[in-house]
Amino acid sequence: MVSGAIPDLDTYEVDPGPVWRGMYREEYAKWIAKSYDDLRAELTGVCCVHYEREQSGDSYGVDVQLLENLPEYVHVALAVCGPKGWAGASLSTSFIRYADGRIDA
Repeated sequence: MVSGAIPDLDTYEVDPGPVWRGMYREEYAKWIAKSYDDLRAELTGVCCVHYEREQSGDSYGVDVQLLENLPEYVHVALAVCGPKGWAGASLSTSFIRYADGRIDA
């Protein structure tokens, strides 16, 4: 995968549809754009950042978790959980943001 590119959504067994895919892409772009320092500040000391987003009459859960917090990089997991009726389904990925600004996605 190209560094910083949005993960391939065509590998999922369920079709998440355009709204869910769009929200996932927005959240991915939002979180991967954050600096190493910003990610550490927002995610250190919490189990998981969770919030709900409403779109087209459906509620989607967004979960962001710090998997590794090292002086040279942070490893972040992102999941956008499906709308009501898609229990247990999520679009998810992780990425590494280095202190020097590089990204492995």
